[in-house]
Amino acid sequence: MRERGERPYYFALNMNQNRLRKYWLDEAWQAVMRPFAARFDHTMPSLHTRVGRRLASVRSGILARRSKTFEAAPAADDRPFVLFLLQKQPESSVDVIGSPFTNQYEVIRALIRLLPIGWEMWVKEHPNAIGDRSPGYYRELKRLPGLRLIDPFADTHGLLSRAGLTISISGTACLEAGLLGRPAITIAEMYFGGILLRNGFNPFQATRGDFARIVNDAAGVTAAQAGGIEEYLAWNVAQSFPGLISDPANVPSVIDQGNVNNVADATMMFLQRLSR
Repeated sequence: MRERGERPYYFALNMNQNRLRKYWLDEAWQAVMRPFAARFDHTMPSLHTRVGRRLASVRSGILARRSKTFEAAPAADDRPFVLFLLQKQPESSVDVIGSPFTNQYEVIRALIRLLPIGWEMWVKEHPNAIGDRSPGYYRELKRLPGLRLIDPFADTHGLLSRAGLTISISGTACLEAGLLGRPAITIAEMYFGGILLRNGFNPFQATRGDFARIVNDAAGVTAAQAGGIEEYLAWNVAQSFPGLISDPANVPSVIDQGNVNNVADATMMFLQRLSR
C-alpha cells in the first residue's frame, strides 16, 4: 500500500455511483411485472421513488461539478491543515457505528472552533458520495472560516502524507493514514484504534487546549507508531475469519455457496466465543 498507493477493492467498485447498473434494470422489470411482490417490504422503495432518487443524485452531481464547488488541492502548504474526510450517508459506519456523531457538518463546525491559529481545514468529499449531498450543503460548508472544499478525486494518499492531522467520523481512510505512519483520529471509537493518535474524540466537549495537545503530539507520530503498526496488523489477522462480506450486486462471488458456508461458519464461531 505504501509503495503502490492501492485503494480498497470496494472503492474501485463504487467509484461512480450514478453509472447505469444492470440490477437497476432487473429491479425495474420486477417492479413492472410483479407490482405487488414487495408491497409489505418496507425496505424496498417503490420504483417511482427509486427513479426519483437516482435522477436527483445525477442532477446534484452535475451541479456540484459545473458550479466549481470544489477546488484543487494547493500544490504548496502555505499553512498547516487538518484533513477531514467526508463519508457517504446514509451508511451504517456513520449512522450506526458513528452515532451520535452522525451530523458531519456540525462535527466540522465544532472542529473548526478548535483549530490552532494559522491552521486550515481541508474537507474532501467521498467520490462515491457525489450526488448525495445538495449544492446547498457544500455552500454552507464553504461559508465556514478557514475551510477549503477539496476535489473529491484528488489523491487521498497524497493528502494524507501532507496533512498535519487526518480526521473522520469512522472512515477507514484514517486506518490507511495509520498504516502509512501518519497521524489520524476518529470521532467514533474504531477497531483500528491501535494505530490512531486518538480513538474516539468528542469535538463538542473538547477545549482548544485539548486539540492543541493532539496537534502537538501529531508532529512526532511517525516514529512513535513504527512498532504499533505491525502489532495492529498481527492482532487484526488474529481476529479475522475466511469469507467475504460485501454487496452481491457488485461482487457476485459473495453469494457463492463456498463463501456463504465460510461466512456462516465464522458467524457461528464468533457467537460461540462470545458466549464463553
